[in-house]
Amino acid sequence: MITVRRLYDLQGVDLEIAKRDASLTEVRAKLADDSGITSTRQKIAQVENRLADLGSRRRAAERTVAGLQDNLKRIEARLYGGAVKNLRELEAAEEERGSMTSQKQEQEDVLLEVMVEADEAEALLRELQDVLKRIEAARPQEIAELTRSEGELVSELTILRAERDRTAPEIPPDLYALYESLRRSKNGHAVSRVERGMCQGCRRSLSTMELQRARTSRSGVVQCGSCRMILYVP
Repeated sequence: MITVRRLYDLQGVDLEIAKRDASLTEVRAKLADDSGITSTRQKIAQVENRLADLGSRRRAAERTVAGLQDNLKRIEARLYGGAVKNLRELEAAEEERGSMTSQKQEQEDVLLEVMVEADEAEALLRELQDVLKRIEAARPQEIAELTRSEGELVSELTILRAERDRTAPEIPPDLYALYESLRRSKNGHAVSRVERGMCQGCRRSLSTMELQRARTSRSGVVQCGSCRMILYVP
């Protein structure tokens, strides 16, 4: 039973090592992860490119509207300046003015849409810039906390591994091999504590004979007939 107790203690150490190893991996991944900053910067660049394109479209629309406005002024000058001498010329000038007015309205609508899009893009840009400032301001503190956690985990792992190095040699080689084999196949668990006559590995109630053997066996370990884990009776 002393050997099984040693296996149970070793399992406790191994589980703690695995837990801290997983935490250390997570901490180091977070230390290396600047995706929040990178992603926000990429979004800012996309919005800035969109604003540049909208600016070009706005200037083009403004030039078109200005050109149409100049043409309308020339047509109206002809209409009201006495240059039109007959009905045919008057009808043609009126038709041209109507067409030009319609084109100007269409271009003004385009210009308005571009201006609205630009306003929305500028608002989004300001929002993203604020987000980036907050992330960049918080990152140094986050790195400091993660670095502290990393140091603590490394220190704890050093102590746990030293404890494992002391405990493992006390286990007979054949039982240690069985322990390692079970541990690999059962997600880190090889030894099951018995509580109230039940194997805690598979939650199966043990027979009286199994329970007695687990309590008194001096020939080696006793494995659960269901989950095959090594039974440990405190």
